Amino acid sequence: LIYTFLNDKYYISDINYSQYTFAYKIIFSTLLLITIIIFYLNKNIQLYFILILVSITTALYLFEFYSNSSSYMYTGNKENGDNRNVKEVIKDLKKKKINAIQTISPANFQKSDGIILKNSKKIYPLAGVTNIVTPLCNETGKWSIYESDKYGFNNKNEIWDKNIHYLIIGDSFAHGACVDREDDFRGKLMEYSNKDAITLGYGGNGPLTALASYREYNRLVNPKVVIWMYFELSDLPDLQKEFTYSEILRSYLNTEFTQDLYKHSEEIDEALIDYLYKKKLYKFLKLQNTRKVIRSHINSFRNNKINNENLLSQNKTKIDITERKYLDLFFDIFNKTNEEIKSNNQELVFLYLPFLRIDDANDKENDINYFKKEILNKLNDMQIRYIDIDEMVIKTIEEPVNLFGVHFDEKIYDLMAKKYLELINN
Repeated sequence: LIYTFLNDKYYISDINYSQYTFAYKIIFSTLLLITIIIFYLNKNIQLYFILILVSITTALYLFEFYSNSSSYMYTGNKENGDNRNVKEVIKDLKKKKINAIQTISPANFQKSDGIILKNSKKIYPLAGVTNIVTPLCNETGKWSIYESDKYGFNNKNEIWDKNIHYLIIGDSFAHGACVDREDDFRGKLMEYSNKDAITLGYGGNGPLTALASYREYNRLVNPKVVIWMYFELSDLPDLQKEFTYSEILRSYLNTEFTQDLYKHSEEIDEALIDYLYKKKLYKFLKLQNTRKVIRSHINSFRNNKINNENLLSQNKTKIDITERKYLDLFFDIFNKTNEEIKSNNQELVFLYLPFLRIDDANDKENDINYFKKEILNKLNDMQIRYIDIDEMVIKTIEEPVNLFGVHFDEKIYDLMAKKYLELINN
């Protein structure tokens, strides 16, 4: 019980998880109290208690097994096509003799502060398994699937040997979620500029991981321009977790620190695959799918009790989702990254990405932002060229925006690339 419930304290810094983490602690405390009381009751009551406890536990794990082995837990949009979950996608690929593996985000290693290689060296990986087909995500009803490069990123291998003009860092938007490789921002930028681009982005990356990715792999390509894709919803909360939990990531604040990850690709692959197998057992023991279903039903019940007017009012409220000190930390990281980029005779361009919700994707007054004004003022003070994607792209779209999840579709990425080239060339 301690392992299952209290281990989620890791998520306490994430506003989306803090409520259910608190609920689990209450459940644990209640069960512990009941157990202590049971010790002082007669043996028949103890036997009944054990019988009930074993029955409930068995039922929970049977449901967990069912949800793991069926399509009950799906990813995607049923109304728009493919509703397979990632395990089903990988299973179907393997039927076609295609070796595939699920995405392993660097963010998975924040709490453990990295993984241990066979030589007992501890490192913090910044990409997934190399040279393997990887289903990324499905928000529009179609899975985006790519074959990773020799370092585990969403690029073609041959791109590393070309004259790179653009290097992109950031989170899932830089990673290419949830569209095909040629349809993401990087793909469209290459198409319209006729210049080669590489991405070091990965889902779950925060500013500290973005800095780490640049320092580790920039030396292999030496681009002309570094594009930082910053997402207002998650980058500062992700920074909060990166800085709080990972000593290795904090070490990148020292300008001399590097792990030389590009030299250890094979060993990292072995450690990641081993981690993935352990993670499957870990998720099963923690009843993660079952808990997702329970949370989903609880949230659905709560939402049904809130009328549309109140719900809209809640969604329109600005929320500071992280402490202001992490904004100051972000500025510190940004300054260090910019200084490194300038010392390498490169230019940094900043893309500020808005959080668009499904319910207000077509609202020209999208007011959900987190320290946006402060960040853009800082960029102005530093004379960093930037593009406010909300003002310069989203609000210029006349037709309704189709939005099925958090990420943009290929049409918005297309407009982003065109606007980037238009503004930067001018």
